[in-house]
Amino acid sequence: MSGMFSTGALAAIKAILAASTGAAGIGYANDGTPVTMEQGLDLLYRGIADVRNEAYAGGAVGDGVADDAPAFQAAFDSGRIVMARDGTYLLASPINVTLNNAVLMGGGRRTVIKSSSATADVFLIGDGVAEISGVDFSNFRVWASVTKTAGYVFNCRKTTDSRFVSIGAGNIDDYVAAGSTHKLWDGYYFDRFSQVVVSGGEIVVENDGIKARGNADQSFGAELSILGGLRIFKAGGKAVHLGGATGGVYLGRMDISECYRGLYCDDTLQAGIYNREVFLSSELTIDMCTGWGINIESNGLATLESPGAWISGCGNSTTSEGGIRVAPTTGVSVSAKWGALRVQSCYYDGMQLNSGAHALAAPFIRSNGTGAAGGHGILIAAGVSGFAMTGGILHDNGKAARGYGIEIGAGADNYSIQGAVLFSNVQGQINNLPGAAPSRIVRANTGYVSENGGQATITTGNTTVTVTHGCSTAPNYPVVSPVGALGVAWGVQNINATTFQIVIASALGANQVFQWSVNNH
Repeated sequence: MSGMFSTGALAAIKAILAASTGAAGIGYANDGTPVTMEQGLDLLYRGIADVRNEAYAGGAVGDGVADDAPAFQAAFDSGRIVMARDGTYLLASPINVTLNNAVLMGGGRRTVIKSSSATADVFLIGDGVAEISGVDFSNFRVWASVTKTAGYVFNCRKTTDSRFVSIGAGNIDDYVAAGSTHKLWDGYYFDRFSQVVVSGGEIVVENDGIKARGNADQSFGAELSILGGLRIFKAGGKAVHLGGATGGVYLGRMDISECYRGLYCDDTLQAGIYNREVFLSSELTIDMCTGWGINIESNGLATLESPGAWISGCGNSTTSEGGIRVAPTTGVSVSAKWGALRVQSCYYDGMQLNSGAHALAAPFIRSNGTGAAGGHGILIAAGVSGFAMTGGILHDNGKAARGYGIEIGAGADNYSIQGAVLFSNVQGQINNLPGAAPSRIVRANTGYVSENGGQATITTGNTTVTVTHGCSTAPNYPVVSPVGALGVAWGVQNINATTFQIVIASALGANQVFQWSVNNH
């Protein structure tokens, strides 16, 4: 038992058991036979495979020099709970995990599993044919003694009911100690999955942090939860890449920082098959990506639901990208409920919407378009099938060339923008190009006047009065009516961005008052 417990720990366990049950025994078997303390501890130990135990291919050394892959493989093949205590375990080849209910427990950050192959996976879980379930890995970190150019830390194939908890698939300290150089290539690949959790820990890799796909018939790619304060840092590819046929993907309390792109949805891993639904927590932060914080490509996603996430500082002069992009689509269009989203300080547009239907409730979108070309707070392009925003604050977005709080593109339709506060957006608050229609509503926004009304008087001897309408852009045809009887014809002319005129056919002998109202929605 010394391979499992230190002498002091073993003595402490014996003392506790003796105090509670008596020195002679700790319990009874089903047939009433007493079970001694030594027998109980032996039974406990038999369920655990300590990789340092000589029974497993001579035992792991844990010095970071000797190849410990054979010991790890033998421990997993035993079907027992695998335990890797403090040490640095060098693996020259991948560990194949093929048995259900495989468990690997480390000793926290003091347990380091280090790959010495430039291209191999570290752990290959499942054979891709049969489902593998009950995988439970926790409390260790992974690094490499070489700079890997391929291979996953965890290549999980048809994995179900499994979890990965407090694991460093790369970590910031090792990355900095290596001169801010990546050693690992890809983090996790869930190649068809069901009921999988990644909780806590870190991912610091050269390419993609987490990627996933389901079956082409949408039958095996559901329920992936990423949460628990996981941090994906400095991923040179996508932090989270959903490549087709996935659903029930939940991004909870987690941080994506300084990656190339944050959340990326397309159909490249399962060709032509869209992802079904993604849920974003209000505790999700995507910060300082060099490309788009969230990017939904053509046919990339059907449904997005979020009470509001944090997107900040994304895009740069190399990528000319910004906060959130929904691409034009030739396949499925996303239906997105963004909630109280916050998008700020991004290089280009805060939100660039080219397709889909979108609802926002009290978003906070500010200081986007920091690059030389500027950027809008929100762009609603012609391909958007519907857009509704209630409330929210949009301010200080853009530069002189591109910088409206909300830019409504020519051809856009089916939108409603109500109750927002807009100010200090460089080009203007809302650029409402298409003109009036019942399907285009812009009203009751602070900083952008879309409706107004009042009285105007044509004085005695005159035939016109100029009215300053007060709208932020030229209104639709004003509604004008005289107060009291009028014996001559009257009308409206010269409508422009600031004024219009009320005109009568001939001068009257007394002042004539008119009621007027205008709107540009």
